[in-house]
Amino acid sequence: MLDLLRQLYRAKMLLIGVSLVAAGILGLVVGSYTNASWVRDLGSAALQGGLLSVIVQIVVDGVSERRQAELMRSAVRQEAPAIRDAVLDSLAFRPEALKQVASPETLDRLAVNALGLRLGNPALAADAYRDLQFQLGTTEERWHDVSISVSLRPWTPRNATSSADFFEATIRWEYRVTPATPVLRFACVSDLDEYRTLLNDPTVASVWFSELDASSRDTFDVQHLAVDGKTRPVRRSRRKQGQVFTADLGTTAGREVVLSYTYRILVQQRGNVLYLNLNQPSHNLRIHLDYDGTGIQHVTTLDYIAGAQPVRIERTDSTATAARVDIGFDGWVLAQSGVAFVWVTGRKKP
Repeated sequence: MLDLLRQLYRAKMLLIGVSLVAAGILGLVVGSYTNASWVRDLGSAALQGGLLSVIVQIVVDGVSERRQAELMRSAVRQEAPAIRDAVLDSLAFRPEALKQVASPETLDRLAVNALGLRLGNPALAADAYRDLQFQLGTTEERWHDVSISVSLRPWTPRNATSSADFFEATIRWEYRVTPATPVLRFACVSDLDEYRTLLNDPTVASVWFSELDASSRDTFDVQHLAVDGKTRPVRRSRRKQGQVFTADLGTTAGREVVLSYTYRILVQQRGNVLYLNLNQPSHNLRIHLDYDGTGIQHVTTLDYIAGAQPVRIERTDSTATAARVDIGFDGWVLAQSGVAFVWVTGRKKP
């Protein structure tokens, strides 16, 4: 607004000067033809005044512009720290603003440099950021409020020829998620290469490796699956080295749902371990293990969870009224993390 007023003022002064010059020239011409000395004198005075005003205006404008430039540079030098801090604060507290002015490559450099400054080790920061970006970039879903309930019971075989040296683990999962795919699969296989491949399949919610008959429902079976409390059908496909259960989640694209499912798996008592793997980044984890009536004397918990907060573990042994272990973690758990339960039974091994 001030620049516009200043320009109008300059234009006005120049217009007055030019008008005086024009009037002076006209007065000199008229005075020459009429031999009127007073007209010539008046025209000469107007011409001189107009030229002088134009020259003065040009000189004053030049000085004023240089003065304004100096004032601007001085103001910028004085206010530069405050402007810089204001910009940085705006970008720090408004990530959407930073996203609008920086490319993904620039954002990566900013993240690595900031982490390097905080850690005091740029190489470590670059490697840590690259690993974190890989782990989160290769997973499509985020699980929230993950609740896992595990019930261990002695297995009773259907026929006398089968070994009873197994526990039947009934495992129920429930969590909030925005599904990345319209189908969900569960697998039990006896081939290690296939097992490792399925671990990285985003459509597979749970995969188990078994040295038993992996294609048998006695070994592995999906008992129930529900979306927002509504049961969904589960289809089973069987082959020589395993079996796959496939569930259609229905219309869930772009919206968050509560997903719950229950499956049963046989684990060897002499194996002395049950491992639960988290395929996707998970927030707020709760795990409950009930092993009452199994003959297990003690359970040791091994958590493969890296975080600033400690994992909460509460347990009661088999001498109490109920044998159980409860695990809780309130932060984020990265994909392929997990928890292992290692037990000691009261029976002697032959």
